[in-house]
Amino acid sequence: MIGGKMAEQLRDENPLDFEVVLPTDVVGRRSLRGGRRVKVCPTTRCGRVARPRYRPETRARFANEITQAKTIFWNGPMGVFEWPRFAAGTKAVAEAVARADAFSVVAAPIRFGR
Repeated sequence: MIGGKMAEQLRDENPLDFEVVLPTDVVGRRSLRGGRRVKVCPTTRCGRVARPRYRPETRARFANEITQAKTIFWNGPMGVFEWPRFAAGTKAVAEAVARADAFSVVAAPIRFGR
């Protein structure tokens, strides 16, 4: 499973020689600056949005895959988890990892400064 910007790039052109589970629906902002307007849509009709966040369909699918896994490597949040309206995808993944009967390794990006 791959989310975020990497998922958008793999959707356009997948250089991997295996199938990848990608998000099917997102909510995002057209721009990183100004305004609070968000766009909710399936990935097939959404176009590019500045900050994609996963909606219920993708969250449920990812959680189902995670809870069935035997080994989990999770690197980074599923978007801008610091913003409450976009935190649900990361929270769903974290809860699924916690419920899974699997060997889990969780890594997070380190922020320096403000």
